[in-house]
Parts: sequence; structure tokens; C-alpha cells
Amino acid sequence: VIPLKYHSVDESFSIGSLTIVASLDAVYKRLARKAFFILLSNAIKTFLVAAFILFVFQRLVTRHLIKLGNYLHDLKPGEAGTQIRLDRDGRGDDSPDELDHVVDAINAMQQTLNHEIRQLKETKDQLAKNRAKYLDLYDNSPDMHVSVDAKTSKIIDCNQTLADKLGHTKDAI
Repeated sequence: VIPLKYHSVDESFSIGSLTIVASLDAVYKRLARKAFFILLSNAIKTFLVAAFILFVFQRLVTRHLIKLGNYLHDLKPGEAGTQIRLDRDGRGDDSPDELDHVVDAINAMQQTLNHEIRQLKETKDQLAKNRAKYLDLYDNSPDMHVSVDAKTSKIIDCNQTLADKLGHTKDAI
């Protein structure tokens, strides 16, 4: 408390007292408000940076992975399909990156798979032709032939010559 006095030339009298109350409440409020705005601005900056990184990652990687996934989902082995190509326009360099290596591996796998399937189909067709020839020779041979299961010693099949000689049908034998 500080007393307040008025002084004039010939007199002096008290006009009251000055009470100074020092409180940190206002300081704390200002600090809390500043801290809130600093945190809010940093949160907004962090969100914007994260959104930008997400956009760049989606532009450079995710859309290509989605395209690869859809291509592989729709891929039908044995059908000659088009090879996959990524839309990589706007790249400064032409050196292959990881996605290019994946695409090359998928295209090579597709070519190998198609080649193997063609070979299997050709082998299957040749095997069917050879089986038909064998059955024709087996069934129409002038000699009598019988096929027996080695484990059970039961007759599995016989040719028509044997059936005719025994006087039964092939199914009966």
C-alpha cells in the first residue's frame, strides 16, 4: 500500500492510497493462449505435411501397386495377354526403380507361364494320341493280351482277341 498525497505550495493533504496487487493469473492466461495457438499451428502444419507426403506416396507408389494388383487379379494363365506397363510419365530419369523390377518380373513370369502351359497342352495332346494308338494296337492285336494288377493279381483289362478266344465279353473277363 502506497499513500497518495497532494502537495501544493502551502499545503499537503492525503488523497488516498494506492494498493498494488501482483497476480500471475493474467500471465498464465496469456501463456496458455499462446501455447494453444502454437500447438494448433504446429498441428495444422504437421497435418499439411502428412497430407502432402501421403499425396506424393500415392502418386509415386500406391496407384502403381493398385494397378499391379488389378492386373494380377485379372491375369488368366495360359491366355496370351498384354504385358503390364506402368504410367511413369514425368520422371526425370529413366533408371529402373523397384516398381520397374517388379513389373519386369511379372512380365517375365507371365511369358514363362504361358510357354509352360503351351508345352503342357502339346504334351497332353501328344499323350492322348499315343494312348489312342496304344489302345488301338492293344485291342486289335492278333495276340491275346491281358493286364493284371501286380498287387492284387486281378485282371484290369484284356484285348478283344482274348475275349473272342474265351467266348466272353471284355467286361465279363
